[in-house]
Amino acid sequence: MDRIEEARVKIVQAMECPEGALADGLPAQSPHSGREEIKLAIGKFKAKIEIALARVAEAEVSIFG
Repeated sequence: MDRIEEARVKIVQAMECPEGALADGLPAQSPHSGREEIKLAIGKFKAKIEIALARVAEAEVSIFG
């Protein structure tokens, strides 16, 4: 796999993360959620976003070195 293809794979992986983050964050917006549910949902949401940002950084390294 060349560097461009490697970068494309990383970007696709990064784009998948926010979809999961939205699903993980749903309990935080429910009016019936308690403090712990909200805390857990926020943590999961942030983790997925951080993974997405890491994949983007990896893609940048693949392309730009």
